[in-house]
Amino acid sequence: LLNIVKINHEIFEFTSLIKTGVETKITLSVTAVIPIPFVIKALQKFNQKFPQTQIELQFTTNDEPLDYLARDEADLAITSSKYSHNDFDRTQWHTVEFMAVAFIDHPATMPEITSEDLDEMTYLVVGGRETLKKKQSQGAVESGNVWNVTDFLIKKELLLSGLGWGYMPRKIIERELEEGLLQPVRAKALIHKQLDLVRKKSKYRGPGKTYLWQCLIENMTEFHNTEPSSYNYIHTN
Repeated sequence: LLNIVKINHEIFEFTSLIKTGVETKITLSVTAVIPIPFVIKALQKFNQKFPQTQIELQFTTNDEPLDYLARDEADLAITSSKYSHNDFDRTQWHTVEFMAVAFIDHPATMPEITSEDLDEMTYLVVGGRETLKKKQSQGAVESGNVWNVTDFLIKKELLLSGLGWGYMPRKIIERELEEGLLQPVRAKALIHKQLDLVRKKSKYRGPGKTYLWQCLIENMTEFHNTEPSSYNYIHTN
């Protein structure tokens, strides 16, 4: 009897959400280099107002969230992709600094090494096949020996094992830099990637999507004012 009452209550709540226009589920697709504590805080704030709305989090590589959004497989996206379309509504959200690094004994860290020399060494890249194709077409990947991995945590372990060189978000490797385990690759300059919060203009905006958008913007402003020296990241699947 209690199970029947519980099921009826859940059906009633689900029906009420639909009647009031509140979304039953919102999918947020984000790059894997976002600051996790901030995202959690935004979701906590959202959950207080819309406790019955399911949140699906997709952690992917830098460019892929926009692909999910374009295919209507996500409602909101946080991405570094600069692909522009009239159907997208975007706002600047956060900047991530990337540094080319390698293990302390790796040849890539030697001061006399040039960019041409690096093309002959193993280059570690995060992303799926589609991401790698994009980087190759943009000239971002020129090395003939490219190892493709699925997330930054695995990439960091490969770097610490001396198996190649590659770009990493600086805040992920702050401890390794301080301890001298990872060294900058001097032949490559720092890269700053702008992350944008993006949604589709044409897609129906229910109260849940609208509020989550506001939470992400407002909390990021607060986060910038109190940014810690380092924070954690979630790896991609």
